[in-house]
Amino acid sequence: MINNQLDMAIQPREPVHVQIERFLRQQIQSGKLPPGEHLPSTRVLAQHWHTDCTAIQKAMTRLVAEGLIDRRANRGTFVRESSQRDVIAFFIGPDLADETAHFYRCLYRCLCSEMGAKQETRWTFRVYDGLRELNQSVRPKDSLIFQRLAEEYRNSSFRGVIEIDGTCKGFADSKTEAALPRARMYEDVALDMHHFGYSAMELMKSKGIQRTLYLRTKRWPQKNAPEIAGMEEAARALSCPPPHIYQMSRVFGGSNVEQMSYRQMLSLIDDWEKKGKWPEALILDDDIAARGVSLALAQKQVNVPDRLLVACMTNKEIVHQYGIPIMRYQISVQTVAQALLNVLTKRLTGDPLPALPIKISGDGWVINESDCYFANQLTVQKGTEALGHSGH
Repeated sequence: MINNQLDMAIQPREPVHVQIERFLRQQIQSGKLPPGEHLPSTRVLAQHWHTDCTAIQKAMTRLVAEGLIDRRANRGTFVRESSQRDVIAFFIGPDLADETAHFYRCLYRCLCSEMGAKQETRWTFRVYDGLRELNQSVRPKDSLIFQRLAEEYRNSSFRGVIEIDGTCKGFADSKTEAALPRARMYEDVALDMHHFGYSAMELMKSKGIQRTLYLRTKRWPQKNAPEIAGMEEAARALSCPPPHIYQMSRVFGGSNVEQMSYRQMLSLIDDWEKKGKWPEALILDDDIAARGVSLALAQKQVNVPDRLLVACMTNKEIVHQYGIPIMRYQISVQTVAQALLNVLTKRLTGDPLPALPIKISGDGWVINESDCYFANQLTVQKGTEALGHSGH
């Protein structure tokens, strides 16, 4: 006999699986279908609701993904305890303790925020960072992070994985690992580098700048690089010179990028001074590299933006204090988090995916007011020092 808490009338106005999913969710969340309740089989429910098994299967798949029910082979479908949480593993390449891992920490906070907004899901995040170093080690399975992951996988219900610049293999059997739904940064969700390149050249055109240098930190080859293609396309469309490209040394780790960009910027300035030939603008694709560049420009007392305009791709939710006015092409980390969670959710529920990768564009070019404040303070300080010297 079917529980009367399962009585519902299917309406023709919307898809059947949506009605079933919503109805069962309400019954579970209200307690009318208590934890441990054994639900009837798909065939029995189809007969009871006068519908087909496909609609019920689709609704059940979504409820399993949300963590509201369990479906066990040869045992049936059960309502889960409200305290039970499925794990979404967050695989991160860098160590989050690294001072320069701002993007990764911000993305984790945004993902937690997005998950909190999904009140119907019973998910929790677990972070596994430092995987880049782990994968470079001789015996990765001996590391504490690998042992923790393997143990927690055995003792928890892993629902899916979000990968950001890192992965981990061997924590379960290969078949189970391969079946675990994933959303990957760069493969599934990517920054729209073509738009960044095109937009940067539009900025240069609007400022009347002819000599532009692109300080490139990206590790993929320049040939067919999307940001370079965007710059070249914009240069043709706008009838302006394309930028010269300076490939920065390829290094891993935010602090290494900052130090490298600082040293190479000092070297470039020395070279420009010797030759008496300066670019009018710099384009950067990394906000940590911009910290090293801005320090070198401040140390060399380069007047920004009057002598040299600096434009950089940055993260909207992360405000670095560069000390010089920098034009910022702002990417929303929250939007990146929403897209990653959307891809993972669709893979969990079996819903159709959008065209991949989902490309995230910036919100245009802005100057942070604090950059202008610190630059003005530095100018006042220099002026005061100059007056002091002239008085002796």
